[in-house]
Amino acid sequence: MKKLLFMIIGVFILCSVLASCSQDDTSKQKNYDTAILEATVIEHDEGLLVTPVVGSSELLSADRIFVNVRTLDELNDHQYEVGDLLRITYDGMIAESYPAQIWASKIEHIGRNILIDGYLEIIDDIYQEDSALNDNITMIALDTSQWKALMPVEKEILIDSLKAKYSLETIEASYNDLVDMGLIDEEELYFTEGILIEIKDFKYKEGSNILSAKISKWRSGKGAIGWDVEASYKDGEWEIIRANTWIS
Repeated sequence: MKKLLFMIIGVFILCSVLASCSQDDTSKQKNYDTAILEATVIEHDEGLLVTPVVGSSELLSADRIFVNVRTLDELNDHQYEVGDLLRITYDGMIAESYPAQIWASKIEHIGRNILIDGYLEIIDDIYQEDSALNDNITMIALDTSQWKALMPVEKEILIDSLKAKYSLETIEASYNDLVDMGLIDEEELYFTEGILIEIKDFKYKEGSNILSAKISKWRSGKGAIGWDVEASYKDGEWEIIRANTWIS
């Protein structure tokens, strides 16, 4: 009788342990399936490096995260581009390294970082205008001192995108910075090697995807253009309207 009692107790304990393990596995799987990161692609040539979107909990841990995948097919099946917006399913664990690391079970392309694309569009709009100002340049300088809408890593994405687009050295520098660097002669008022693009009074209405700003392109004291710009994002494209255009 006593032997039978011990057997019953043993079976009960074994069932309890198995049930506990099953619950742990279910809990882990549930956690694995529900941890979601939305992020913008920074690099994709040697693996997938992303930055979490503003407001995400992951951004509190790291501004750069390397995405490890369970199978190479996750990356090989897609040609991600810098600025792409991704939804990444992972296990909720972020490795403390630099950059930080996660292990993804699923990666979905959900669009583009439209704010970065908005900056790119208005910059390209003024770059293409009055192409004579671009003659023989090797450099684009961007005055980013008032770019409050972008995180530092988003500025890097934008600058890298411009380098790739125009095949020109692209730097962050104001007029005074360029003078201090010896790239602008204050007496001649001429930027021999490049153009300076400045964006001021930038405003972005996220709900309606409308941005506005004052933008200018400067080559010399007698070679500069600018205008007020308003751009709206509709049907996957930015529509640009200029106002108060000036030329010097």
